[in-house]
Parts: sequence; structure tokens; C-alpha cells
Amino acid sequence: MAKLIQQIERVAQTPEQLEEQSLQELLLMLTQNKDSLVETMKIVQELHESGILEAMYSLLQAKEKVAKILVNQTLRPEATTMVNNAMNVAGVLTKIDPEVSSKLMNSVVVGLDGAGETLNHSHKTGVFELAKSLNDPDVTKGLSFMLAFLKGFGKELSRN
Repeated sequence: MAKLIQQIERVAQTPEQLEEQSLQELLLMLTQNKDSLVETMKIVQELHESGILEAMYSLLQAKEKVAKILVNQTLRPEATTMVNNAMNVAGVLTKIDPEVSSKLMNSVVVGLDGAGETLNHSHKTGVFELAKSLNDPDVTKGLSFMLAFLKGFGKELSRN
């Protein structure tokens, strides 16, 4: 009859064997992830060449000072006001139809271009010239828009 096993002997690896096993595992991982590692190295090289890597390293070295400055800046009332205003603007932007805002922004750009041309002229617009401009369809369209805007603006101001 077979003899009963009472003790299991573990084969201990030498430090050299453990080191060799670790190297083999690393080599396997390197070969399996070659493409992503090459891309990562390219990104790191670009960061290094542009000076961003050095700036990030310096930022990490001064992390306690930077964190203190950041906390102090965010505790200022102006920062709280800015965050609240940004949230309000974001809320308003979610309520505006993108097509309307696009058309409005394009109109503002063209209007500013036209207004910019008058900055170089010393000519003053007279009352008769103003009255004559009311016959221009573009002027009446702009005035109609502004009047409708003012009406809605005033209505909302009255409501609150």
C-alpha cells in the first residue's frame, strides 16, 4: 500500500529564476501591446519636444503649492459668481434653437462688419438720412427683429 503524504514540499525559486520569469512576462506583454506602446511613446515624445512634459513634471513637483493656490482662487467670491454665471449661460443656451442662434450669430457678424466700415468715415447721419433708411428692407427687417426682441425682453422683465 502507498505511503500517506503528510507534507508538501514547495520548490522555492531562486531570485534569479523569479527575475527571469518577470522578464519573460514583461517581454510577452510588450510584444502583445506593441502598437499601443509605440503610439504612447510617440505621444510622450511630442509632449517632451513641445515642453508640455517638462511643465507637467514641474507642476507635479509643486503640487502642494499649486493645490493651495487653486483652493484659494476657487474660494474667492468672484470665482463663485463666475461659476454661477456660466451655469446660467449654459442653461440659456439649452433653451435656444440652434438654427435660430446660428442665423442670429451670422447676422451679428455681418452687421458688425457693416458697422465697422462706418468707423473710418467722418460722415454724420442726419435725420432725413435716418428717415430714408426706413425704406431699406434690410433696415426694416433689423428694426422689426429688435422691436420683437425688446417686446419679449420687457415682457419677461415685467413677469419677474
